[in-house]
Amino acid sequence: MLKYFLYAIIALALWEPHAQGQHFSQGQSPVALPQPMLAGQIAAHQQQWFTYTSIKEAETQKKIDKLDSLIEHQLRAVQIKMGIELQALRNLMQYTSEEHQEKMKAFQRINQSLFEQIGSRLFYIERKQPYHDIK
Repeated sequence: MLKYFLYAIIALALWEPHAQGQHFSQGQSPVALPQPMLAGQIAAHQQQWFTYTSIKEAETQKKIDKLDSLIEHQLRAVQIKMGIELQALRNLMQYTSEEHQEKMKAFQRINQSLFEQIGSRLFYIERKQPYHDIK
């Protein structure tokens, strides 16, 4: 606590001489009005900032245009790739449907009476003689 009290006394001792040098009369405000030379400097700085802002805007627009063209090229590449994959899927579907039709034709040629259905599957059980003939 004593440490903070000493800091406050030192700050007050340093602030007093600084504040004494700034005496303002009744009509004078601590905020000074801009002088004509200062106004010219402000105008020059504003022009510099406007030029800087225009340059930054042009650079930013160039970056945006570059990114836009890059995205367009990537989109075209993805579209081409998707087209190739779509064609491959169509070929696969056509091949699969043809293969399925061939299997269905082969399944229809099989004599269904030779197979026994167990569950959802058909099994061929070879019998030399029917069960009722066995003695």
